[in-house]
Amino acid sequence: MSGIITGPYFKAYFDYPGPLALGTMVAILEVGAFITSIAAGRVGDLIGRKGTLFVGAVVFTIGGAIQTFTTGFWTMFVGRLVSGFGVGLLSWLIDTDKDTDGMRVLADLHGGDLDNPIAVAEFKEIKEKVHEERESGEVRSYSVMWRKYKRRVLLAMSSQAFAQLNGINVISYYARMMLSWYLVDRWGRRTILLSGAVVMSTALIATGWWMAIDVPWTPNAVVVCVIVFNAAFGYSWGPVPWLYPPEIMPLSVRAKGVSLSTATNWIFNFIVGELTPYLQDTMAWRLYPMHGFFCACSFVLVYFLYPETKGVPLEEMDAVFGEGTSESKLSSPSWKQKLMAQTRRTRRTT
Repeated sequence: MSGIITGPYFKAYFDYPGPLALGTMVAILEVGAFITSIAAGRVGDLIGRKGTLFVGAVVFTIGGAIQTFTTGFWTMFVGRLVSGFGVGLLSWLIDTDKDTDGMRVLADLHGGDLDNPIAVAEFKEIKEKVHEERESGEVRSYSVMWRKYKRRVLLAMSSQAFAQLNGINVISYYARMMLSWYLVDRWGRRTILLSGAVVMSTALIATGWWMAIDVPWTPNAVVVCVIVFNAAFGYSWGPVPWLYPPEIMPLSVRAKGVSLSTATNWIFNFIVGELTPYLQDTMAWRLYPMHGFFCACSFVLVYFLYPETKGVPLEEMDAVFGEGTSESKLSSPSWKQKLMAQTRRTRRTT
C-alpha cells in the first residue's frame, strides 16, 4: 500500500484524504479480517481447511474486483472490507476423518513416500490423539478452550498482537521505501523472537534519533535503519507468530485457538493502521521510539512466558505446559530419532 497511498494520482483521485480518512481506508480491511477470522475456527471444523481456503479465496477476489473498479472513497471502503472478509478466512485434515488426504500431506512432507516410517508414525500418533480427544467427550467450544487452555490462548494472541505493535505497519504502510523458515528448527522460536525484538527495537530507536537531529546524513541513515528493521522482522516477528499458535494449541481446539490469535492480529493491525497517519502528524519522530518500546515489551514477554517448542511434536505439547503428560517424555529421545535410527539399522542389514 505504501507505494500507492503516497502517490499524487491516488491523492487526487480520492480528493486528498486526511490522515484519519487515509488510515480508515487502509485499515478497514483488518476489520473484515477480524470478523471472519473468528468465524474461521467454526467454519474449519464444519467444512475442513481446504473448503475454508476456497471460500476465502472467492470472497477475497470479489473484494479485489470492487477495489479495481472503485469510483470513490466509499466504494474502496466496501471493497477493502469485503477483501478483509476473505483474508480472515484464508488465514488457516485428519481431524475431519479425511485420513487418506491427511496421510498424503504427511507423506509429501517426507519426500512423497506413503510408506515412509516417520510419516506413518506421525499419522498413527495424530490419529490416536484424535480418537483420545473424541472419546473424552470434551466440547469444542470457545468457552471450554478459554477455561482449559487460557495460558496457551493468551500466548498465541500476544504473539500476533506484538507482531503489529512492534512497528511493521509504521514501516511498510506509510514509508516509501526473507522469511527464513530455515532458522526456526535450528535456533528455536524463543531465540528468533528475542533476537528479532532486540534488532527491531534498536533500528526503530535509531530511526527516531536520526529524524530528530535532522542532519544531512539523516535520509541515508533512515534507509539503512528501515532495511535492518525489515530484515529482522522478516525472520522473526513476521513468520513466527503465524507458526507458534497452531503449535501450542491442542488438536481439539486448534482451529478455534488459531482463529482467535489471527483475529488478534487483525484487530491490532487495524488499530495501528488507523492511528499511524494521525500519530505521524502529531508525534513525528517520537512515533518510532514508541514502537521500539513495544519491541522491548515483547522481549520481556517472550523471555519470561514463552516456552520453547523446537523439536516437540504437536501431540506432545501438553508436556511443555505441564498438562497431563509426563515431562520426562520430552527429555528422552524422541520417537522421530528412534525411527530414524531403526531405519538406518534396517538399511544396513539389507
